[in-house]
Amino acid sequence: MSDDSKIDLSALDPTRDRLRFERLVRSVAARAAERRAPDSLSVIVRNWRPALALAACLAVAIWAPAALRSSDTPSATPQTKDPAALLLTWASSGVPSRADEILQSLGRAP
Repeated sequence: MSDDSKIDLSALDPTRDRLRFERLVRSVAARAAERRAPDSLSVIVRNWRPALALAACLAVAIWAPAALRSSDTPSATPQTKDPAALLLTWASSGVPSRADEILQSLGRAP
């Protein structure tokens, strides 16, 4: 293109029609003035609602297997070879029933 043939962009000028441009500016300003800033309580509620829903879902996912499991599971008996089960039994009942159980849990024969 030569320098003599320049493109006329005056049709894109928004201020060409002053009255229309002023109405457009005033309508945008009026709509912006109508919008109110939300109060702090609604902002807190809006942001905490998803967090509370997530916490509730996690709680249900964690507690559901325990709720569905029957409570009639047999507890560990003193004859169990597992030391952790023996400690659990002793913790729930108070003390070991026999002294040789303590030695067996430590890996020593009576």
